[in-house]
Amino acid sequence: MTTMLPTEPVVSTDSAQTATAAIIDAQDVHKRFGALEVLKGITLQVERGQVACLLGPSGSGKSTFLRCINHLEKVDAGVIRVAGRTVGYEERNGKLYELPVAAVARQRRGSAWSSSGSTSSRT
Repeated sequence: MTTMLPTEPVVSTDSAQTATAAIIDAQDVHKRFGALEVLKGITLQVERGQVACLLGPSGSGKSTFLRCINHLEKVDAGVIRVAGRTVGYEERNGKLYELPVAAVARQRRGSAWSSSGSTSSRT
């Protein structure tokens, strides 16, 4: 018996818990390294409180997608929002402008604190 493994990451989410808004929203995300297209139009929404996992064989783009969510890799097309904010970019007049490295770092810290519910205790 032959088992076919996917060549792209498979996204699985447990939607047993209901939520009101997507904490992670990825729309048609593409990433390539030279001629190799690693992410081919990934679309994913993870609701607050949902458990999600990425499954796939080695080299299928799982780590690349996670690095894109954190803006450690730039996407070639598409958009990723965390907690409603575009990761690594600022939207002005319908266009995206990449944030400086320091602003991206502040954006990451802000998302971590606001999603954990610890914002009010941080000074």
